[in-house]
Amino acid sequence: MAELSKFQKFTIVRMSRRDLKGAKYNPRVISADAKKRLKKNLEEVGLLQPVVWNKTTGNVVGGHQKLAILDVLEGTDDYLLDVAVVKLSAKREIEQNVFMNNPAAQGDWDLRALADLLTDKDIKISPDNTGFNPLELEIMYADTDMASLFAVEQQPAEVREALADLQAITDVRKDADAEKKAADGETKTASASLVAELRNKKHDIESGESGQILSFVVIHCTSPEQAADLKVKLGAKADDRYVSAELVFALLPDAT
Repeated sequence: MAELSKFQKFTIVRMSRRDLKGAKYNPRVISADAKKRLKKNLEEVGLLQPVVWNKTTGNVVGGHQKLAILDVLEGTDDYLLDVAVVKLSAKREIEQNVFMNNPAAQGDWDLRALADLLTDKDIKISPDNTGFNPLELEIMYADTDMASLFAVEQQPAEVREALADLQAITDVRKDADAEKKAADGETKTASASLVAELRNKKHDIESGESGQILSFVVIHCTSPEQAADLKVKLGAKADDRYVSAELVFALLPDAT
């Protein structure tokens, strides 16, 4: 008879939720939009992966966001849960906390195979139920021969209308900035106004108050310090996650 793999380093134990202490150092964050998707998935299919808990320190290693949402769904933190219990040193625990949440260590998508699944007319998979939103799919496939499958034109009418509205706002601001370019202070004010407008729209999307989708270009910073320095130079707030293109253009003398 086959024996248990020597590489299995956990046991499943039923524990009280109140004994599962979140790691204070946990660097993972979750947006309102992602939290909404995770909550929807837990409501519909339940918890399919156990929370990982380190017996050595009493800390949760993986599953912080799931626990927080389970508390909301249960309406209390007084319930039992089957947990994957491990015994790790404090140092190893931190390493695994990062590793388990690191997309770079979890493989990548075969975009052709994924597109085939998401567009299969017989299976009829809902992309929303896979954790993707339309914007993410459009970005993923933008530079492939499958881009048309997930382009804006394929999105619901309310999404297309939202994009058109946003473009109209951008065009109006661009004209206003062009007229005031001689006055740096006024240009920055107009750009800041656009940033606030875009930020409000993004908040609506993530909070579920709107069906709108924005278009983004992601700038990769090699450290939090570099990201903070970039925000300062762009005139954005330290806690801003989104900066408008118009604000960037206003600071580029050769931009048209």
